[in-house]
Amino acid sequence: MAVALTFDADWAPEPVLEYTVRLVESYGIPATFYATNDSPALHWAAKQGHEVGLHPFFGQPDASDRDTLHHLLDLYPDAAGVRNHRYRMDSTSIYLFAKAGLSYDCNIMAHDSPEVPPYVHHTGLVRFPIHFGDGASLQYGLRTPYDLLADADRQDPVVLLFHPIHIYLNTQSMAHYACAKKDQHDMAALNRHVASGKGPGVREWFHEACAAAQRGAVVMRDAADAITNGQSKAEALPSDEAGAYTAPQ
Repeated sequence: MAVALTFDADWAPEPVLEYTVRLVESYGIPATFYATNDSPALHWAAKQGHEVGLHPFFGQPDASDRDTLHHLLDLYPDAAGVRNHRYRMDSTSIYLFAKAGLSYDCNIMAHDSPEVPPYVHHTGLVRFPIHFGDGASLQYGLRTPYDLLADADRQDPVVLLFHPIHIYLNTQSMAHYACAKKDQHDMAALNRHVASGKGPGVREWFHEACAAAQRGAVVMRDAADAITNGQSKAEALPSDEAGAYTAPQ
């Protein structure tokens, strides 16, 4: 089973991002980090071979969606993929991604539908579903990585979504995070909210997923690599429409 390990940066403090990148590095596995802003930690992650994609926040009153996307592309010109903050997008967003030269997006929420496969949009963009999100699992009691990684016969890649702030805190509930959120840009105060010891926290979910990779039960890939080298190659994926696509000028 191929597993894409992904993270939404969400303007996390630099020490939190650096902690998360180093934690991933300690396992020697690839990952994808979707960036919301310029970050030395994420540029360093890219130099270590990790994928850095884009995590734009569309629908802002002071910037068009195109400007928001291209601001991030200027910061991370090698980005191949995108996942929008809060999955916020409209019917024109896919065309915006395609015209910008991106290869894939990861905005389909399938937390309660693990059977949903990736597919090729008629623009040529590969659309990847998300099968686990730490926030959704905490808030709504949805499936955890344990449930998904137990399916040894699965052919399509599994996409896991984590947030560095939840990894750092080992967030154990949304109430826990709500208490910590107000202090997330004051590291001394934030550290008082870190959950110590083992427990049903997000960091433990992350460790279990990485341990499965170390046991050989799953193969970890970054999201872009899952498109070209995972068990579901883009050319073998279902398409929503036949025929070539030309981006509008």
